[in-house]
Amino acid sequence: MISFNQQSFIQKIQDELNDSDMKSKLNKTLYLDGNPSIELLVKTLGNGTKMTAQDTVPLIIWMFSRYRTNFEECLWNTVSALADRDTTCAMAGGISILCCDENTIPDWTKNVENWKNSKFYEN
Repeated sequence: MISFNQQSFIQKIQDELNDSDMKSKLNKTLYLDGNPSIELLVKTLGNGTKMTAQDTVPLIIWMFSRYRTNFEECLWNTVSALADRDTTCAMAGGISILCCDENTIPDWTKNVENWKNSKFYEN
């Protein structure tokens, strides 16, 4: 299995793209060294406010490249970007869960509402 660091992972994806807004935003991620604030990430990459792929996918790629081995960290950091959280977290979580360390997947099932008790559930 090939292992990429964060920069190499983003570069590999960027290399597959034609010149576009998406590729331009991903290029900016290559210069976000260290631990950039969520505000800088949103300003640079978007967070789904515009409800377009160009405004969600770059953030998801960055989050996944950074937290791909830790499902819970990937979700918490993605949700902290606010805006279109259901979409961004569905994207980040759907990808992250395939690659993360199984020990990073929390057991939230005990805290989920019993759907059978819902007034909308019919037998």
